Amino acid sequence: MPGLLVNQFSGGEPGNDAAQLNIRGISTYGQSGVIMIVDGIERDMSYLAPDEIETFTILKDASATAPYGIRGANGVIIVTTKRGRKGEKPTVDFKASVGVSEPIRYPDYLGSADYATLYNEAMLNDNPSLDPGSASLFSQETISNFRRAKGDNSDGLGYNWDYFDYAFKPSILQDYSLSVRGGTDRARYFILGSYYNQGGNYKHSNSDNVNKFLRYNFRANVDVDATKRLKISVDLGARVTEYNYPGATAANIISLANTQPPYLPIILPNNQNDVNQADLEENGGYLVYADNDYRYNMLGQLNRTGFSKRTRRYLQGSFKLSHDLDFITKGLSVAAQFSYDTFNQHTINNSVPTHSTGNLTYPGYSTWMLPTEYSIDEWKNNADYWIKNGTYVTANQRTTDDAQSNSISHGSPEGTSRNLRLPEQVPLRVQHRLQRLGELRPRKALRRIPGRCCRLGHHAGAIHEGRKVARPPQAARIVRSGG
Repeated sequence: MPGLLVNQFSGGEPGNDAAQLNIRGISTYGQSGVIMIVDGIERDMSYLAPDEIETFTILKDASATAPYGIRGANGVIIVTTKRGRKGEKPTVDFKASVGVSEPIRYPDYLGSADYATLYNEAMLNDNPSLDPGSASLFSQETISNFRRAKGDNSDGLGYNWDYFDYAFKPSILQDYSLSVRGGTDRARYFILGSYYNQGGNYKHSNSDNVNKFLRYNFRANVDVDATKRLKISVDLGARVTEYNYPGATAANIISLANTQPPYLPIILPNNQNDVNQADLEENGGYLVYADNDYRYNMLGQLNRTGFSKRTRRYLQGSFKLSHDLDFITKGLSVAAQFSYDTFNQHTINNSVPTHSTGNLTYPGYSTWMLPTEYSIDEWKNNADYWIKNGTYVTANQRTTDDAQSNSISHGSPEGTSRNLRLPEQVPLRVQHRLQRLGELRPRKALRRIPGRCCRLGHHAGAIHEGRKVARPPQAARIVRSGG
């Protein structure tokens, strides 16, 4: 549509991907959002089922400011939902669609061999006197092994991870709707129920912390001609959304995939050392790697950070009376509309909290590394003796995962709203009386119960075309031009 700008800054995660709508850009300070009108009432149109919508209209410039004043300067979006038609035979529509969702592309990072080559070059540039045979550098044999390695060290040639490939997968989208529409000379109706399921894109998730979004929509619009001139309209819209997400934020997972060196292990090899057998049993049969420089583990972030589940319930109703005044002047009518919207949120937080030592933050799940007499440099040259014979020690003072937090919050962050809307063509005297009636009605608000509520973070990443980027240590980036 001309003038409509749609941007998605929320990251595209299931249930956290609402788009930002602007009409002809952002033209003012402060509140710059457009006004959204759904069936004559100012409401958010997010998560309306597509099959509910009959028309979508944009007002801008004078057409927006004339009826809505200065608030319409940023534009107005008017949405009308479907209704029954006079004399229409009942029709039943069923729609089913299944799709696949996946990122268009991922950053193309260097593998372990190229990473090691450029790492050695950078270290020698900074320290010309450094011995080329130093343990802090990758040996030529190790670099050669990296080039032939499968990637998971199953061949004993070292690790060569593509963390985006390890962590992400395509997800399945499902959308089903069933509607009934019809009408007679006296009554018209439209009834719809829909179900939407958006799966997550994370691999290695379990049944609890899988990232997914469910939405249930219901709508019933009924119009009745009470008399020849009096029409009654009753609209009822409801939806329930369920959003499940892991304790680790998307920003954290993306950052880890962008910065973790590809040659480090994710799961430590089981060398059958007697000292660690009890630790293996207490940690599900495997130990995840971390160290003092790289304190988080990709597998741990995906399935050992707990989960949160947020359920929202929306109910929107409106009642409208309209009376035809053709006997006075053709086309003249009077109408009054009353709406009642309510919103409820229930959040369960079972995430595993992080902990801090000094100015360093560590994950709440247990991580393991080389004994203190070794260093991260040992991984540069496949410390075969240590892998076969050594013991593992905890990297974050945790031999087992911390207990999940267990908090519940329940309330209505957006409150409950009522709105009495009067069309402009109603005489001022009638408006004043009806408004006073609306003001005499008691206003109630759902009680807010304090609690904790997790929100999945946003993330953004940059893709450099025409170049590949290595993951160097300490967040310094090595860039090589060309393919």
